[in-house]
Amino acid sequence: MTTRGPGDADAGMTLIELLISMVIFSVVVSASASVLIALTRDVIMVRRLTQAQVELRAMTNTMSRSIVQASEVTAPGRSGDRSYVEFRLDLVPGEPPVCVQWRHDPTLGQIQERRWSSDDAPTDSWRPIAKNVANDPDAQPPFVLAAGDALRPTPRLTLDLSVQEVGGPATAASTAVQIRNNAPERPTPSCAGPRP
Repeated sequence: MTTRGPGDADAGMTLIELLISMVIFSVVVSASASVLIALTRDVIMVRRLTQAQVELRAMTNTMSRSIVQASEVTAPGRSGDRSYVEFRLDLVPGEPPVCVQWRHDPTLGQIQERRWSSDDAPTDSWRPIAKNVANDPDAQPPFVLAAGDALRPTPRLTLDLSVQEVGGPATAASTAVQIRNNAPERPTPSCAGPRP
């Protein structure tokens, strides 16, 4: 029987060398899989955050376009844990104004809206205009009205919203809207409906 020396060309690996190389390969594969899983989780989180930010910006833009046309805005208020704000839109000359009421319902996590003609009584049909709203009614009211001043004579309504999907990250946006058409000579709002 002949023994192979270290210089033999067709020499194979011993069982111990094979086991050591398999352990090293397993460690490298495990580490790579852990990094890949972490990266995938981060990519999913970034996509959720980006989607939440896009949806939040769309909500605040839609709400801003509506409120900027208001001819009067009432001071935001509270009814229980719900925050609300009301405003009037004079959209069509000769037609009755449209009254709009927004409320934040923290139980449902929504900003809801209802509209009615100022000649009619408010309806009870609320429709969601913002979902997954995570505002704390006490710490972060969604509607804040600031009076006009020397620099900006008309009032501003600030929409301050936080959005958080289940299991996703929270994102926030705050938009101050100048109420251009506000008629300060009206002592009482004509659209103040029952508090939601």
